[in-house]
Amino acid sequence: MKIRSLFVFMVPVFIVLVSQIAKAEEKPVYCASEEYHRLDFWVGTWRVNWGNGDQAGEGTNVITRSMNGCVIEEQFDGGVMSGHHFKGMSISIYDGREKQWRQTWMDNQGGFFDFYGQELGSDFVFQTKQSVNKPGVISRMLFTDIKKDSLTWRWQRSEDLGNEWKDVWVINYERLK
Repeated sequence: MKIRSLFVFMVPVFIVLVSQIAKAEEKPVYCASEEYHRLDFWVGTWRVNWGNGDQAGEGTNVITRSMNGCVIEEQFDGGVMSGHHFKGMSISIYDGREKQWRQTWMDNQGGFFDFYGQELGSDFVFQTKQSVNKPGVISRMLFTDIKKDSLTWRWQRSEDLGNEWKDVWVINYERLK
């Protein structure tokens, strides 16, 4: 009888202990909400190409998630462009406090850009702020024609604070994986 009473007492205690251990091992999901996944269309390995004739080029762009899925990392390899092997990288993250995407781009030609991102209808845009040295001039990256295995990326420039945009570089993406 004493063994049975001890068993009846210990089973609930054991169940509580096991559930507490399981909860302690759960990892917090910091970036699980829908906003953090707005750029999922971009994650993958891509063949990229642009231009015609002397302006044509081809390369790869590998986009991955890191830091428990919170950060999107880009590794761009543009091949030889204008006699130089152009490479760049970016880090993108959704800033939950500010309710907007942020991206920092840097490349092997000394380029550095700080972008603010948001949805633009069915498209997505990362845009710079106005430069102190170039009043009225802003640049943006526009992701458009987004499909499962392709998209169009446009580097655009405005000299009137975004009233009128001109394409500077248009890249066609084709998913490899």
